[in-house]
Amino acid sequence: MESVPRSIRGEARYRFAAVVDPAMERSLLMLSPSYEGWKLMDDGKPVLWFPEKAAALEVANLIAEARHAFSDRPTGVEVEDEDRLPKRVASYG
Repeated sequence: MESVPRSIRGEARYRFAAVVDPAMERSLLMLSPSYEGWKLMDDGKPVLWFPEKAAALEVANLIAEARHAFSDRPTGVEVEDEDRLPKRVASYG
């Protein structure tokens, strides 16, 4: 079994350690209106689209809370208002 790569055998390939830096930038999840629904952006990159705002907000909060819990990285959720200005609706850490 030594010739089989570790990742195939089910062993972790990478090890991560959470390092908390007080000046660490907050990871932001942003919801913005898109095609009669809501687009979820993760640190500026589009990741999901939802037909309903409530579902989008629930998933964004779940991701932000989990990211903070597992990495100690400060996170937040913002929603664009009708003037297309971001409004912070949740913060973790």
